[in-house]
Amino acid sequence: MTNWRRASLGLCLVVLALNAWHILAQKAPPAWDDGWYLEWSFRFFYALKRGLWDFAAAYAESFRMKAPLISVLPLPVYALAGPGERAALWVNEAALAAIMWFTFRIGRRLYGEAAGWAAAVAVGLMPIIYGLSRFFYPETALVAILLWTLDIILEAGPADRKAGLKLGIAVGLGLLAKVSFPAFLVGPVWFRRKELMPHAKKAMLAAVLVASTWYAFNAPYVLGHALSSGFGDISKDYGGGAASWGGLWTFLSQVVFHALSWPMALAAGAVLLAAWTSWWARPRSWRISEPGRFLLSWAALPVILVLLAGNRQVRYLAPVLPALAVVLGAAAADLGKKASGKAALMVLVLAPLAVLLSQTLGIPRPRTMFFNGPPSMDAGWDRAAIIDALKSGFPDGAVVAVGLEHPLMNANNLASLSASQGLRYSFVNLVQGGRTTEDALIRLKDKGASCLVMFEGDLPAEIDAPYDFLNRANQGVRRNLEEGKLPAAKLSAAPVAPGVRAVLYRLRNLP
Repeated sequence: MTNWRRASLGLCLVVLALNAWHILAQKAPPAWDDGWYLEWSFRFFYALKRGLWDFAAAYAESFRMKAPLISVLPLPVYALAGPGERAALWVNEAALAAIMWFTFRIGRRLYGEAAGWAAAVAVGLMPIIYGLSRFFYPETALVAILLWTLDIILEAGPADRKAGLKLGIAVGLGLLAKVSFPAFLVGPVWFRRKELMPHAKKAMLAAVLVASTWYAFNAPYVLGHALSSGFGDISKDYGGGAASWGGLWTFLSQVVFHALSWPMALAAGAVLLAAWTSWWARPRSWRISEPGRFLLSWAALPVILVLLAGNRQVRYLAPVLPALAVVLGAAAADLGKKASGKAALMVLVLAPLAVLLSQTLGIPRPRTMFFNGPPSMDAGWDRAAIIDALKSGFPDGAVVAVGLEHPLMNANNLASLSASQGLRYSFVNLVQGGRTTEDALIRLKDKGASCLVMFEGDLPAEIDAPYDFLNRANQGVRRNLEEGKLPAAKLSAAPVAPGVRAVLYRLRNLP
């Protein structure tokens, strides 16, 4: 067992070390959602510097449509290292360590210590798990909090006086991480209802008190946005035809090739097959074991909801993949009881480890995977030049419309950089919720935009595909500027990339 523990712990530390290197080496700017989370994170930091009341006010009005916890978590990091777009990711490094730790605890509780260690390795080597931790998205913290909550649920006994309070705090934090958090708990809570019932009132009270610090002001907005993102109008743009049978097949292939990677999927299949063969040779019962029923209760509802949603993304399944890791851990522990099994496991673990090295160091050459890849050396366009031009021509707090949506330059990552400097400019794109030039012009007026940033020159081809739906109004707005239908004065221009410059317009008397 000692060698098993050392080998597993060593592999977990390798995952964390490679992840830390990736955070340090990455140069690419945040893209969209991560830029939005970062913007509010910096706003929280500077509000807290002004005082607790300013922080409370900023927190209560933040996002409206997305739970805010991920943007709060980096505040201690900023206090030590200063606000920075890469500094925030160290929160995810800690959350990744927590994911492996709580997966170990759950696996140990259900199947024994050897299974727990193997489960920790399995979850750490899942590409979607370590890949998401390299982006400032809420999923890594969400998964860590979920696993902590499940550990509390498994540990709770009728006589445990602290169980209700711990469970309530965990659930409250989970809700603040993402509104979908309860979907992952419905099954496990029902499965353990007898053990949890004595703690129900205390847990519910604590959860409501924690979650209401933000939901009391924003519940209708976030619930409406969640439904629209999964099943409504927003899912039509971002779902890519996911509701069709073809879309379902595409999604399932993405789970194999992107969430797990085909080498890990093959290695996992081999481990499960070997364990199944070993189990089949023993006296058997057709009844699913209690640990198996618990894992099914955890995974079943979220998987069904994701498969039914119009907007399917593999990252939405990240919170249930540790359940698969626990199953793999149990199978690996069973296989590892024999010397030949241990040797086989050492060979099989090389497949996902090779994927990790490829997606981190670029050796061997990586294949494209969602939320993965070696660190980019491309720092993106010169966002700082636009911020400097804004400071020269517009008062802090002005509303700035941005006429380009691209991963290297968009309203969200401009807002992130601006907020990191303590500035209060608001940045909006031209197409949020609209589809035509007329919608964009109405948006400019409704948002009270006083500045419009347009781009000229050798623009990237990707704005036509796949980002055409985000840039569909740009050309129409440009024509309105050229024809004088949009009252604006050209204020300044700044080079932002080779052959590309940003042009700032002052908007006036919008019709």
